[in-house]
This record gives sequence, structure tokens and C-alpha cells, in this order.
Amino acid sequence: MKSDRKAFEYFFMIAAIVVFQVIVSLRDAVKGIPENMYYSIYSLIRIYFLQMVKSLSNDKLFREYLYL
Repeated sequence: MKSDRKAFEYFFMIAAIVVFQVIVSLRDAVKGIPENMYYSIYSLIRIYFLQMVKSLSNDKLFREYLYL
């Protein structure tokens, strides 16, 4: 059960990174996203990502993966 939770956390962390990359590429390609919307989405993803890293930093397996 706990391993399923960790798998979901890994998945959502990777999904947040992918969403951020898509937003950046759309902004660079189209210039259709307003600046304030871009930065608000960026800050939300950044806060979420930092919380994920903080929660995963206590996980021994994740720490071993980071320091390989």
C-alpha cells in the first residue's frame, strides 16, 4: 500500500515536470500565454515540485536514486 503511494508521488512529480515543459514550449512557440498566467502556473508547479521533493527526500530508495 505504501509503495503504491510512492509510485503515485513519483508519477505526479514527473507529470508536473512534463506539464511545465509543455507550458514553456507553448509560451516560446505561440506567445499566446499571458505573462501573469504563465508565472502563476509556474509558481504552482514549483511549489508542488518542492513539496514532492521534500516528502520524497525522507524516502531511502529515492535518496539512493538521486545520488547514483
